[in-house]
Amino acid sequence: MKKLLFTLLMLPLLLHAQKKTGNGHLDSLFKELTKAKEDTNKIKLLDDIANAEVSIDPDYGIKCGQQGLEMCAKLKWDRGIPWMYSDIGENYWAKSDFPKALEYDLKALKIYETLNDKKNLAGALNDISAVYHAQSDYPKALEYGLKALKIFEETGNKNGVSSTLVNIGAYYSAQANYPKALDYDFKALTVSVELGNKQLEAVITGNIGNLYYRQGDTAKKMEYDLKSLKMFEELGDKRNTARTLGNMGDIFRTQGNYRQALEYLSKALKINEDIGNRIGEVVNVGNIGTLYNDQHNYREALEYLFRALKMAEDIDDKREKAIDLENIGLCYNNIATDTIGQIENAAFIQAGEKTNLSISIEYLNKAITLFKETGQLDYLEHIYIEISEEQAKLGKYKEALASYQQHVLYKDSVYSQANKIKLANLETQRDLDLKDKDIEIKNKQLEIDRLAVIKKRNERGFFFIGFVAIIAIGIIIFSNYKQISAQKNEVEKLKAVSHERTRIASDMHDDMGAGLTSIRLLSELANLKTDKNSAAKAEIEKIVKSAGALSENLKEIIWTMNTQFDRMEDFVIYTRKYAVEFFDNSPITFQFSIPANIPEISINGELRRNIFLCIKEALNNIMKHSRATTASLAIDITDNFLLVTIEDNGIGINLNQNNRFGNGLNSIKERLNKFAGKLEIEINDGTKLFMKINILSISNISAS
Repeated sequence: MKKLLFTLLMLPLLLHAQKKTGNGHLDSLFKELTKAKEDTNKIKLLDDIANAEVSIDPDYGIKCGQQGLEMCAKLKWDRGIPWMYSDIGENYWAKSDFPKALEYDLKALKIYETLNDKKNLAGALNDISAVYHAQSDYPKALEYGLKALKIFEETGNKNGVSSTLVNIGAYYSAQANYPKALDYDFKALTVSVELGNKQLEAVITGNIGNLYYRQGDTAKKMEYDLKSLKMFEELGDKRNTARTLGNMGDIFRTQGNYRQALEYLSKALKINEDIGNRIGEVVNVGNIGTLYNDQHNYREALEYLFRALKMAEDIDDKREKAIDLENIGLCYNNIATDTIGQIENAAFIQAGEKTNLSISIEYLNKAITLFKETGQLDYLEHIYIEISEEQAKLGKYKEALASYQQHVLYKDSVYSQANKIKLANLETQRDLDLKDKDIEIKNKQLEIDRLAVIKKRNERGFFFIGFVAIIAIGIIIFSNYKQISAQKNEVEKLKAVSHERTRIASDMHDDMGAGLTSIRLLSELANLKTDKNSAAKAEIEKIVKSAGALSENLKEIIWTMNTQFDRMEDFVIYTRKYAVEFFDNSPITFQFSIPANIPEISINGELRRNIFLCIKEALNNIMKHSRATTASLAIDITDNFLLVTIEDNGIGINLNQNNRFGNGLNSIKERLNKFAGKLEIEINDGTKLFMKINILSISNISAS
């Protein structure tokens, strides 16, 4: 699945490359280059070649860009310098060297701003947004992407508008806001159809399929992939045909359809070999290795994974190299622990469990080093927990605890970074709201001034009327003054309350959160060192569970207190994350659905927590008592009501008897009654709960 993610992340650069170039065949460009004189035409040829090498040989692309810079300086042709900076930045992007890519893209941007070259300025902004996206800095990515979109719209560049809309959709997708991402992608698709740009239409169609897949809709994913595949084949676009085939092969692999997965991945690999797309080859070969690993065919798996590793080293792609090292490590772990694999590969496995685990740890540590170099820190929490478990199997408990602590550190770091990004977005929105409030106040003051001028103009000829008018205006001024003062005071109070709640939430996270983490880690270590038959073993395990539960409850309280999350959209995202994780690794198949557009509704901390606890109680009843195999949670907002539907196919509830469900249902009813909510229960081949809350009531309570 990490390979599939890679092809998604390539989309912003892919679209930029389509926007910027019309290269033709590389062979013809090379022939022209050998005949070209030392003039501006040769610089343009170097620009085209460097741009084309982005997906073939980025090192050579950088070399062409540097050569172009030298020629620009020699000929004193300043116009070509930002072109070369942009080309070098794109090729560093392809090598996953994002700091270098950003350095050169910012140089190009500065020159375009000086020249007021809006056409290329928008392209540079788009490039920079793609780099920030790759570095997981989504607020910056959105900032530069929206700037690019504005310029493309002003200049009437619909191709630029369409590609930038897709990029912005990708930034929302990276933050798991898939409805927003789909909204931008469908807008982009409409523009590309208006333009008759089949190439861009095919790319966007494939990306829409990827977004549906992220929401768990595999059928929609395959539907849109087949559409885009057909369009790419009709266009003769072999590179994107291979990319789509590879994505579809990955989907078949995750579904356990290994025969079809191998067929599609092999087709993709053959096309990439034919066109010389070396990055695509690395991805396909690595995915075939992972496919064999899934089937316990470790000989074939390691053969393909080591082949992918060698190819990644040859093109100096550190990111792909890190992924291949991780997959090799996981393969050796499977060899050591998979009984089926050991039986089927008995002649191949000779090293023994402990040695294979040691080899696995060695490769996983190499992967960690490269992921840190490329800034891909979101991979680390999963690798460290894998290493911790392997070290524990080898009896290296101190090392296992150290690795587990690193897992916790990076897990908290990724969670904290995601929250910081979310908070930054919310702060921006809050600042905009406050600015709108200030503008409203200023407009009222201007209106007061205008009325005063009218009064002066009329008071000479209409003394009596003027006298009455003066009184009336005075009343208006006084009334408006009181209103303005009240509004200013209200704004200041809101700021103070918001800051205090946020400060308390931060202090709780830093102090109590750190304390609970220490208790959990120390008890984990004590648990590892305690004999299984010891009387203290059960008590220590209770401490571990209690510390974990307290930590989760603390996170909920912090979320409740933090005013940055006082929006309906934040409530829906948080609830979805909790529900998906709650049913993860359980025997119950879970589905979650939300509306395509979530209205901008304020919902305060107390209400958020009450509604969330109602949902949490209902899901807990399903897990513990229902004996269900499927469950679903749907949130909808219609006709001024928030509707929550929770359904399972379990044994149902006997409402005429006091049973284990009684206290939980009474708790839900009591919480809903606090804000005029209603609970309805339907028993039919399972249980269905309907919760209904008046949105106007929510807004009024929030305002008060």
